[in-house]
Amino acid sequence: MAGKLKGFLRKRKNSTVWYCQTWVNGKAWARSTGETDRRRAEARVAQLRDLAQRLNARQGASLRLSQAIVFEVARIESDVSRQQADRNSFCLTNFLKWAGDVQLVDIDDAMVENYQQYRLKQVAHQTVQKEICAILKMMQENGIQLGRPSRKPGKRTEQRNLTADELKRFFEHCPETWRPLFLLMPVTGARPAELVPSKRSAHKPLLKDEIDAETGIVTIRSAKVLPGKKPRVLRVAVPKAVLDLVLKATKSTKGDFAFSLTQNLCRSFDRIIKAAGIRKSDAAGRKVTAHSFRHTYATIMAESAAVNYNPFILKEILGHSQITTTDRYCHPTAPEVRLDLSALMSCSEDGKNLAGVSEKNTLAGVKAGPVPAASAPQSEGSILRVVGELVEGRRRSTGDSDATYDATPTKNAPDMGA
Repeated sequence: MAGKLKGFLRKRKNSTVWYCQTWVNGKAWARSTGETDRRRAEARVAQLRDLAQRLNARQGASLRLSQAIVFEVARIESDVSRQQADRNSFCLTNFLKWAGDVQLVDIDDAMVENYQQYRLKQVAHQTVQKEICAILKMMQENGIQLGRPSRKPGKRTEQRNLTADELKRFFEHCPETWRPLFLLMPVTGARPAELVPSKRSAHKPLLKDEIDAETGIVTIRSAKVLPGKKPRVLRVAVPKAVLDLVLKATKSTKGDFAFSLTQNLCRSFDRIIKAAGIRKSDAAGRKVTAHSFRHTYATIMAESAAVNYNPFILKEILGHSQITTTDRYCHPTAPEVRLDLSALMSCSEDGKNLAGVSEKNTLAGVKAGPVPAASAPQSEGSILRVVGELVEGRRRSTGDSDATYDATPTKNAPDMGA
């Protein structure tokens, strides 16, 4: 087999990158050189050929799945980062629990397809795709090329918004160190990755220079950016009470970011809602996470006059590409509908109504008339008022308003108090 390990360069369809093609265990094995220039790509052929030779020796030892996971995690930790190695270790361990400690040569396309169907019943589609990518990458590193299974819809994690009472209880039990960050989320509708730096995200979060203390405007750059595209920018007017707490917190933060790097945001959020007596999941299966603050913001805006009750304006504010995504974020209050059924219950020629009851036995006081319109849903604009009372304890006068940008509720969501 060693005589075949010559390696040659080729390009895949619709790709400008050169690939090194060779053989491992009698099967075609290709690896990207990462270069678009042929001369620089040829310099990497010898390195990739040596890698294929090592894979041949490893395959001859009948490598098992558990051993391959150890090698793959060590490789990622050495070549990429420890954080990425931990994520891949989690994905591959899930596959090991399902498949057992089988030999790598026994893993085929059908097994990966069955594993995908199994996991889609438990977690979201995006999570399953990450696990499949980790499995295929590990198999490729060991000289086994598997096809990617077809995309299938997975289980969607439903989230809900926080009510005014839940917000009040949440901030009553929220520690002072987390209060500025958690207050800024429902006020601006920002994602956690847009405010707090994370090793798992390449997005640069909120900077200190993006907080204007004079005008009270906070500039939020969207964390959902397509390659080669500029991020969407949202300028939100923040109430003075919240702005003062944020500015005070940024003074103790080193560097250019407004908030320091933390890995305990979700864990701290779960502790707070547990102490506040807020259920993590309701009877309908909708969960409460730190991202629920964004759902709360979208619900407030949808029920206020700040967007003229126009869902397409709210879609642009939230930075969604589809209106169906915005619809999932809004949880408006269900309207109370009262219908006058007197016309329906009117008697026929035999003296009985449609329910088969004579006229004298019908409910008294039911008169025919126009059907009243459904009552308008009650806005949850009081949410911001509750948060403001917790921050400062007193209201801002009606003449002082921070709603300088139409992304801030102005009618049904009054200012939070100075």
